[in-house]
Amino acid sequence: MVINEFLRVRTRQVKMIKKALIAVLAAFAFLSCATVPIADNEKSVAKVVDLFNQGQSEKLSDLSQKPFLFDGEILLMQQDLDILYGNLENAGFKMEDYAIASLDRVDDSSYEKFAETMEVKVYFDKYIESSAVVATIKAKNGTFLLLLDGRKGPFPLIYGFKVM
Repeated sequence: MVINEFLRVRTRQVKMIKKALIAVLAAFAFLSCATVPIADNEKSVAKVVDLFNQGQSEKLSDLSQKPFLFDGEILLMQQDLDILYGNLENAGFKMEDYAIASLDRVDDSSYEKFAETMEVKVYFDKYIESSAVVATIKAKNGTFLLLLDGRKGPFPLIYGFKVM
């Protein structure tokens, strides 16, 4: 009798553990969907462009990763990024009447869009993951490239910027 009661209680505990484990796995599967790279959708790219257009130099600097690729040059220090974005803001830089022309997943030749140099190729090989995208922005005042990957809050991280 005692053994039967023990087995019945034990069976209930095993069932509860199984249910809890299934719930945890289901939650994990659901949450893993949220880890899809934010950088490869137009809304996220538009958020970064809007920061440029609003003169949000501090936020842009915060989202920019070091080392940072600017027009084929590699910036290593936070101070350099602060100066870059501060100067763009002071000059009234905007991407006027823009459209996102393309979002291209990074491949072996993507570095050539920024500069066809060994330094930039090594930068891509060392720092840029295959999940990154190159966003081409066409605006009234020119064409611009943004190298984006990952995220910080609702914004993609910025790894590079180029004025074409």
